[in-house]
Amino acid sequence: MDFRKTIKDAFARLWGTVEPPAPAAPAMVSVDRKDLTLCVIDEFDTKKRSNEFIAGRWAEVANALEEGFSVMRPMNELETELVGAVRTVEQAIRSAGTFDARITVPQATIETLVQKGALAYNAKNAIMARVGELPVALDRVEPPVIDASQETLRFKFPKNEQQQTLLDRHDRLAMFALKSREALTRYSTDAPSGPRPDAEA
Repeated sequence: MDFRKTIKDAFARLWGTVEPPAPAAPAMVSVDRKDLTLCVIDEFDTKKRSNEFIAGRWAEVANALEEGFSVMRPMNELETELVGAVRTVEQAIRSAGTFDARITVPQATIETLVQKGALAYNAKNAIMARVGELPVALDRVEPPVIDASQETLRFKFPKNEQQQTLLDRHDRLAMFALKSREALTRYSTDAPSGPRPDAEA
């Protein structure tokens, strides 16, 4: 028997003192992998992807955010928080099974993505500005091209490899800024109550 602990407990009861409670574990939320996929993969790409592939796309978004945010200055606190949230989701997906239908993510991470995901537009714009600074002129080629899958009018531009890489990052960030809030709001504590989407079979 531990007499010192027994005496300590007796005095604690006598004087009404108690040990401070242990810090609570962070709240977690189970997120449908389809919603996490929509944030980083175009919805027209219907091929089923492994969690490792999806995690890789989240990593690419994090890298592009860091690149865009830090073009002119060090990242500020909000930008750092957003990048950290993206990295947290990436790690959560990597920790899951190959095709696990649901991914467990900290609730605070979801809140950051929903509330601050639009900051990705700033990183996107910074990357687009870099495209404009490249020496190769983006001369418009006639006639315009109709993209039937997207039902939009687009112009084709001659691009070098560096420009194409930057434009790919730009497109990923634009999609992430738009889709992350749309796909993840239902998991936010501020979302209206109701059933969450079923897990992927």
